[in-house]
Amino acid sequence: EIGPYAFYRCESLTDVLFGTGAALESIGDYAFSYCLSLTEIVLPESVTAIGSRAFSQCRSMETLSLGRSLTSLGEYAFYSCLSLKEVVLPDTLAQIGGHAFYRCSGLTSVTFGAALVRIGEYAFYGCSGLTQLAFPTSLTEIGDYAFRSCGGLTSVILADHVTAIGIHAFNGARSLTFYCESLAAGEDWDARWNSGYRPVIWGCTLSEDESYVVSFTKTEEGLLNPEATNGFSAPLRNGYVFAGWRAQTDGGQVTFGMEDISSIPEGTLLTAVWEEYVPEHEEPSEPETESSESL
Repeated sequence: EIGPYAFYRCESLTDVLFGTGAALESIGDYAFSYCLSLTEIVLPESVTAIGSRAFSQCRSMETLSLGRSLTSLGEYAFYSCLSLKEVVLPDTLAQIGGHAFYRCSGLTSVTFGAALVRIGEYAFYGCSGLTQLAFPTSLTEIGDYAFRSCGGLTSVILADHVTAIGIHAFNGARSLTFYCESLAAGEDWDARWNSGYRPVIWGCTLSEDESYVVSFTKTEEGLLNPEATNGFSAPLRNGYVFAGWRAQTDGGQVTFGMEDISSIPEGTLLTAVWEEYVPEHEEPSEPETESSESL
């Protein structure tokens, strides 16, 4: 164990190294808080618990490795780690504590573990560098203000297993569009879960792993806030570029853009067209169209 406040305000500390085969299990509250010069932390695989504010205000920390045994991540654990770029949460972690990554404005990537059930209140508040979220199929609850002021988000998938969403959970993402598997908000979704009045597309068919949108049928009741500022944003898929919505009409096959959604005839099945992303020097492949029948 590293006890509470063990290295609190060691502002010149730059490196923390653990021996081979280290048996460390617990890091106490405030243990490394305000270690302003610490740039990297690689925890032993044995660590199961990180206390409240254990690494808060480590403003120079760019690299973080949590190991594969973590089961408890305390509130404010990485509060205001402004330089942190990437977080990979292990499959052993079921809950992210409240304010855990609050105002980690440099964070551009977060990978959620396969056993995550709850994202705590304010957990990623002010993480303005985040552009994409991929929730695991285990997730059931997103807490109050969890992703508020994450202005870089443009597309979020909410599958049926997300049964509870707190107040103002995504407020402040002014270009965000929600792609929801259900036909309406869940019973335990707060009335102001979408307090920014961002567009919502209900009744989406998702890929088997729920990582991207396959299709949806255009209906008036299936679109919420279609006149929102900045309009609809395209869905996202790792390794691919969205190339429009393909539909079969009386005049043949047509591809619509995001700007066309509101004017598309009622009852039209729209299937996402994905083009594999390749660097400019490589030849692109044929666009890929997935349908719900192929799943």
